[in-house]
Amino acid sequence: MACIAPPSSAPVLDLQADAGLGLADNDPVSLWGDQSGSGNNATQGTGANQPTFKATDGPGGNPCVLFDGTTDFLVLPDITSQKYTIFSVLKPADSSLHTVVCGAAGSFQVRTSNALKQAALKCNSLNIGESTTVLSTVNFQQMNVLWDGTSAIFRLAGAADGMVSNPASLTNPINRVGINGATLGEFFSGSICMIRICPNALALDQIQAIEAEILARWGV
Repeated sequence: MACIAPPSSAPVLDLQADAGLGLADNDPVSLWGDQSGSGNNATQGTGANQPTFKATDGPGGNPCVLFDGTTDFLVLPDITSQKYTIFSVLKPADSSLHTVVCGAAGSFQVRTSNALKQAALKCNSLNIGESTTVLSTVNFQQMNVLWDGTSAIFRLAGAADGMVSNPASLTNPINRVGINGATLGEFFSGSICMIRICPNALALDQIQAIEAEILARWGV
């Protein structure tokens, strides 16, 4: 029997607050350079909607990007797939609905819920489900999710954190950070250190390898 190769773990988006910014503390973020090599830079040309670079407010005194929960968001080139594995290091400010990544209606949306859990949705039409553990508003954490078109598998701090099954066919790409592109609301409130998007459902050993890399880089 022929061996089936695992899906590529190469990301199409890799935002890291310690690279691709080149800013001083409290500078507005108009461009967050994509480190994946795909050129999918996150941008914001409107000053009132630009988040803020914080040079030492991340874990271990590392940098992060602060979103105000009211107007701040970033725009991405279209990232289109029916399957995703999405990694992030973040700290939400509170238990309101806050979007991490999304697009227009019918896109895959990752957000924090009003129960302060990680949630996956087909934006504006289907609540796929939530993770198990309540997120911290005090400490940064890895918040990761795999979507294979049928099920969302949640992971928190390098460990399994629940699975929900709710099949959905996505009709729009991910192209926003920090805002629901369908409602133009659910702004992210809190701090983000990194977001990495792989356009496929990675195998568990691939996910664990990336989680170990994130732990070594960000200490969470």
